[in-house]
Amino acid sequence: MQESIVSNIKDISKSKDVAEASNKSMRKELSQANEVQNLLFPERNKFDFITGLSKPARDLSGDLYDYFEIFPHDTAFILADISGKGISASLLMSQVIAVFRNQIKQSPDLASAAKAINETLLSSNSKRFLTFVGGIYSRETGELTLLNCGHLPVLVIDKNGRIEKIETETFPLGIQELENKDLIVRNINIKNKSLYCFTDGLLEASYNNRVFDEESFGVEIFIKKLKI
Repeated sequence: MQESIVSNIKDISKSKDVAEASNKSMRKELSQANEVQNLLFPERNKFDFITGLSKPARDLSGDLYDYFEIFPHDTAFILADISGKGISASLLMSQVIAVFRNQIKQSPDLASAAKAINETLLSSNSKRFLTFVGGIYSRETGELTLLNCGHLPVLVIDKNGRIEKIETETFPLGIQELENKDLIVRNINIKNKSLYCFTDGLLEASYNNRVFDEESFGVEIFIKKLKI
């Protein structure tokens, strides 16, 4: 009986050591995956007129953003939120960024880029979808071509603090086949204005220990504080 108890204790101890080693290895892999994911984001201070930030709640984020020049005075950008978290969402995120970059550099057509991303998601069999905001901005004229697919409203604020909401008019990507008529691209001028895009991760965050509350401390109030 005593020998059996000693044997069981040794087995439990061995299982614990194996579990701790596995957990340590997993944490290391997640840390490495996080480093790789951060390399996908553009350099924050690359331009003086556009920037972005992603701070995952866990090790890896399902949010993505990118911006890059396509002509000397034109810049393309993308912000998207992939359903789910973890390594699989992170891998899909890298695919989406690659597809968007390739499509826009071949032809600056947001609808075509969105369709290509949609097809990538549908063919991946991941059963994941994403909400998406894509834009092409001219620094010379202030003209902005914008496509919002199922994402939160894009906010435009002028120098007097007035805010315009640009709501989505299109389905999220990765749910169903989309035709050009399903993708509603808008053209607006944001010269001397500021544009803000964000995921629902912002709504779950806090600012100076204050939680966002649409009645007393909404995102619009927060954005106006950023401009002060």
